[in-house]
Amino acid sequence: MLNYRKLFDPEALRPNAPTLEKPRRPFVADYEYDEAIVLAVNVALATGRPLLLRGDAGSGKSTLAEDVARLLRYRYYEQVVSSNVEVADLLFRIDHLSRIADAHAGNADARDKPERYLRPGVLFWAFTPALAREYGKHDPELRTWELDTPDTRPAVVLLDEIDKAEPDFPNDLLVPLGSLSFQIRASNLDVAVAATPEMRPLVVVTTNEERDLPDAFLRRCVVLRLEAPRGERLSAIARRHFTKEQLDASMLETLMTRYFELRKAAEKPKLRPPGTAEFLDAARALVELREAEGGSSQDFVARNTWAFHELTQAAMWKHRQPPETSR
Repeated sequence: MLNYRKLFDPEALRPNAPTLEKPRRPFVADYEYDEAIVLAVNVALATGRPLLLRGDAGSGKSTLAEDVARLLRYRYYEQVVSSNVEVADLLFRIDHLSRIADAHAGNADARDKPERYLRPGVLFWAFTPALAREYGKHDPELRTWELDTPDTRPAVVLLDEIDKAEPDFPNDLLVPLGSLSFQIRASNLDVAVAATPEMRPLVVVTTNEERDLPDAFLRRCVVLRLEAPRGERLSAIARRHFTKEQLDASMLETLMTRYFELRKAAEKPKLRPPGTAEFLDAARALVELREAEGGSSQDFVARNTWAFHELTQAAMWKHRQPPETSR
């Protein structure tokens, strides 16, 4: 095990970390870290490079970003990337529709106050929250775990599913991330946005690898592949979410066996295998339905073998063709 000074130590931070009342994802605050994940986050923080997370859908990439922000008490912003999203959208946009509507209504602001129609993007908020608030008036993404002086806290920015973007998107992103700045020159505005080194955000980028990313972008990232957890780590993840009373050891082993069975069934037809998120969905469904009936979880499976297979398939198998597994 590598010994180093950790800028991010989840076990040390967890006891004093805030609890999220409304996390964006159901499994935040129960994230199970391993040494590779902790090291990658620390390298990204130390170098100021984006953290690129590879891995199958459902492997915990997006959840990791939000939990890192929670533990560090950083502000948190996210942008789901698609073919319609450009890097400019991460910086700012001009609300032309509102401006046209105001102009038609005879509102002089449409002519005299172009700043009223400036909408800061996630990088604007991450770089200079105080300046963004002047233009945005309020931050819709402001999280409840921020300190009393949120404008002094860095941010975590999640750019989710970058492989769905247009091919130029990753390289275009390098310019504002490299300089921590950009210039707004639009609608008679001339605004300089620049972050101090202390406010450098941790940018977390995820890819499901549906498209190759440019080499120039990859060279500037800290890259981590989140492999599907096996054995002890999968068991530890389950224990983050369910007590032994809810999901006893025998039931957990049965569920893990079923999970790996379905993953194997996806290999030959080259289908997407179930991930950690689907495994936890199956566990939650089993716990909730077993509690409704009463009795131990293992007794529930023994009495409902067919139902167990159907329940776990519904939660973990997302394909039209049924899995070829034994019962």
